Formats: sequence, C-alpha cells, structure tokens
Amino acid sequence: MKKHIFIILLATLLLLAACQPTPDEPPVLQKDQDLMIQKGEATLPPEETYTPPEAPERFVYDFTDGTWTVHADAPIIVPDVPMPMVWVRSQGISQETLYRLFHLLGNGETFFLPDMDHISTKSEIAESIQSMMDQLEDGSYKDTDLSEEEWKAAIAELEKKYKTAPEENPHEQQESDGTYMLLDSKRFDTERLYLSASSRYRSIGATAYFKADGEGSCFHYYRHLDVENRKSSYSMANARKVDASSELPEGLSYADAAAMLNEVFETIGEPFEIVNVFLIDDAAQGHIDGDTFSAEHYALRFVCRRLIHGAPMVCNDTGAGNFDQIFSIPWTQERFSAVIDSVGFVSIEWEEPLTILDTVSESTNLLPFSEIREIAEKMFPIIYQHQAGYEHIAKLDTQITSVRLELIRVREQNNTKQLKGLLIPAWSFYGSCCETNTEGETSYINYGMGSGCDYYGGDQILLCINAIDGTIIDPLLGY
Repeated sequence: MKKHIFIILLATLLLLAACQPTPDEPPVLQKDQDLMIQKGEATLPPEETYTPPEAPERFVYDFTDGTWTVHADAPIIVPDVPMPMVWVRSQGISQETLYRLFHLLGNGETFFLPDMDHISTKSEIAESIQSMMDQLEDGSYKDTDLSEEEWKAAIAELEKKYKTAPEENPHEQQESDGTYMLLDSKRFDTERLYLSASSRYRSIGATAYFKADGEGSCFHYYRHLDVENRKSSYSMANARKVDASSELPEGLSYADAAAMLNEVFETIGEPFEIVNVFLIDDAAQGHIDGDTFSAEHYALRFVCRRLIHGAPMVCNDTGAGNFDQIFSIPWTQERFSAVIDSVGFVSIEWEEPLTILDTVSESTNLLPFSEIREIAEKMFPIIYQHQAGYEHIAKLDTQITSVRLELIRVREQNNTKQLKGLLIPAWSFYGSCCETNTEGETSYINYGMGSGCDYYGGDQILLCINAIDGTIIDPLLGY
C-alpha cells in the first residue's frame, strides 16, 4: 500500500495517473474513460489492411543508480491483428463448459460432493488416536501449539468419542456429474454457483456468478500425486524455461503435452495460446517445513492466455496482490496455467474467466512506440528506485525479458460494485525484480513490492502503459 500511494502521488505530478480516494467516496477509476474510448475508437473500412504499429525488434535499456539497476535487451512482440476494445464482466464459466471439462478431465472416475453430514466412524477415530499416540511417542507433537498435557487430553477426548461412534457412516455420500450447486450463505448478496467434487485421485472445482457480481470466479482441476496424503508436490523452485526443441527428462514430451492442452482449449471452445513453458520438479528446498530432498519426478508447466478477436490478453503469472476492499470488489486479471507430467494433467488453474459483453472497436488507434518508450524510461525509476533506498536492501536488480502489445482489463469507471470492465490495448513490460538484502539473501519481488519469494516464480508485468493515451495501468488493481 505504501508503494501504491507513492506511485499515485508522483504519477499525478506527471499527469499520468488517477485521483486518490477519499475516506467517504470511492476512488475515481482512471481518468475520463469515455474520452479514452473516443480517442482510441476506430474501425477499419473493409477495403483497408491493418498495419501494426511501428516498433523496433528489441527494447534495449540500461539504468543504474546506487544499489538499483535495470537491464533490458528484450524482444518487442507486436500482434499482426488489430487491437480491439471490448466490454467484459466476471461471471465464471457456463454450466455447459463445466460439463465438458468435467467429463474430459474426470477420467471416467466416480466423483463425490463434500460430505457435509459426515460422522466419524470407529475405524477413522481409531486411526486418529493411533496417529496422535505415535506423535506423542516420537515428540513430533511439539511442532503444534499444544502442550503435552493438552495433547493427552485431546487423545482422551477421541477415546471417549470412539465408544459411541458408529461402525459405518449413516450418510450416503452424493455423487457429482459436474452440475453447479447454489451456495446458501448470508455472506453473499448474490447467487453463487459452485462445484467441489473429488474422486480418490482427482479434484474438480469451479465458482460462478450469473445474476450479479461476486468474488473469485474460477475453474480448478488437481490430480493427487500422493494419494494417501492427497497433495501435489510440484513447485517452481527449480523452474527453467523450455520450448519444443528442449531436451527433457525421460517420460516427458513437449509435443504430447501441448496436444493434451489443445484438447482442453477445444473443449472450452475459446482460442488460447501458450506464452511460457517451464520444466519443474518435486524437489523440496525446505521452504515450508524444512524438508530437503532431490527431484524424483518432473513436469511441464504451461502458462497460457486467451485471444480476443485474435488479439492476446495479458499474461501476468504472479497472481494477485494487495487490494483495498473498502471501496471495491477485488478483481484480478484472467490467468490460465496447467501442469502436465508423464501420467497426464496434474493441475489446471483458470482464474477469473471473462465473459464478453460487447465490442466497442475492432481496431483501436494507438500511440507510436517512441512515445511509449519515453513514458517507460520516466516511470521505471519512479516505481522501483525508492525500493532500493531501504536500509536492508544491498542490491535491487530489475530484468526486462519481453515487451508485448496486448489487451488488459481495466475496470469500468467509478463502478466499484460490479465486476465490469473494458479490455484495452496496452504495452506490458515483463520480467523480474530481485532484491538482495544486507545478509546476502535474495528475494523475487511481486508487482507492488508487497510480497516476494526466494526463487524465480515466472515472468510478471513490471510496467503497463495504456497504448491509447499513455496512462499507467496497475495490472493488479485494473486501473
């Protein structure tokens, strides 16, 4: 939040950003959106041929100031199709699409809905008692917040429940065919549809809103690698980028994995494209529980994005940031990723799938890249240089890996209660920002400087510039 306020203040001085919120009113979301639409709206006559905006093949830029450096020798990627403006909203995938994905990914297995009325049986309680006794004996219970006396009391309580527990659960678990269920909750003022179903080996979930707006529409699929513990263990800790020509571990095929992914896209019925592919593994670095061991299995992680009228959307792979929920509903950009190993799909995560409402313009007037470059070179120091001034930072290294002309979703102006927005053309500068503290420890910082990770987690948007009017867009807040 400190960084966000800092940027808004400075960017306002440059006439590049929006107004600050007051305690009693919602923030003004971007400057006059109608004026921006009028400036960018232009539909090519049928007899004219679209010409992409002129831009050099590479963006080369170097800047150093004390502990902060930024380096770029990055390709500039310009689509060969017109860049549209399109009204969209967040709803989630339709029931028809959910049915198709459910049957494609379900592998013919029987899926069950959560057993909300589950009653623990004698065998389940006995297993829990034995597990707790083992932890008491080897001392591992000390990793919890309970004392030895409290641990023993918990065991005694389970032994008491065991005496009256049934031999079998009297409630029959309900099977799922992929149909949405209606969530009855006072927390939401709208109809929230959801699916949460699992088999022994797989879980499929989705959330959608079709009568009003809510939080976090999504589709998730997971295959449990460790069936007994029901967890997936691939991570990006040792990730490295690969492509169709890369040599891969035995059992992995880029072509086969890409074909499987294309089948999912055909099932969805929307055009997607692959942006980045990473080779990942199941090695443990001790980041969470202190366990360390070498990789035994490998997988490919595909980061993809949807095409709207043939034009690509942004592909910010680092996810959400910090949101001010006082004034508006959180709304991240649409994201799609999939992990595939030698067996098949491990996971699919499709966050905030957009519903297209209306096309404002099929071909939008854009600023020349020369102006975009001037704005970028002014804004990079404003956004990142202050971070290097903290006492605990010994070095801040910003690497730009690509510059892309693509569509980004911005919120509808002054609409803080509905997840409605406009896809507009923007120039996205992708890369990474790595800080090294005075102890020699490194951390890759997410956009907004709000969080970080001690390993590279994929490209993120370092700077996003409106291709119509040159204003700065926060890819997390969407204005």
